Amino acid sequence: MQTSFVYRHASNIFHLGEDTIYLLQSGRSYSCPIVVRSMLESLFKLVAAMKAPDMAVQIIISELEEDCDKIAKFPKWLDPAVYAPIAEDFSNQVKHLRKEYGITSTKKWKAIACAEAAELEGHYRDAYFHFSSHTHAKIIGMEIQEKSACAGYCLQMLIFCVLTAALYLVHIAHTNSPQEHMGECERLGDEWIRLMNAGFFSKMDQA
Repeated sequence: MQTSFVYRHASNIFHLGEDTIYLLQSGRSYSCPIVVRSMLESLFKLVAAMKAPDMAVQIIISELEEDCDKIAKFPKWLDPAVYAPIAEDFSNQVKHLRKEYGITSTKKWKAIACAEAAELEGHYRDAYFHFSSHTHAKIIGMEIQEKSACAGYCLQMLIFCVLTAALYLVHIAHTNSPQEHMGECERLGDEWIRLMNAGFFSKMDQA
């Protein structure tokens, strides 16, 4: 379960990153903060899952229970004929996972909890919070985009997500040369830091 969970989130980060690069190259940066925020959330969950063997299952259970709660909370808006069977299926999956993996925790694994477990809470307070203004269509987010395209910051955080995911993926993926992959991630990480220190990303937002 842990391996599957990590692979899926790594794949999600990769595909969203590809989409964001395409948008940036096309001069369509307005929606990029929304996409990169999703990449960060995937990264929080991926890294958290690597910290403890049963963390992936706990997060999946929390997500299923949250969806069940939402279905139960909004019966007036969600057609019971459609959503009741879905809620029942989710509930059965939760029971199976709890029994199969011996999970008794009822902790709600929101983004902040995953970020804390991943020891990436600094990025939650900074980048994730910043991108959330765009995601939730807050006026402050719109004002930020009116003054700056955020293309540089999006690219900066995109690279961080991809490199960090790759670095952790090496520990769970079966490759013939894991040290070579880790070395390449570290080399690219050093180059990323050099570009940040040189103001490469911030200059993109000033253009």
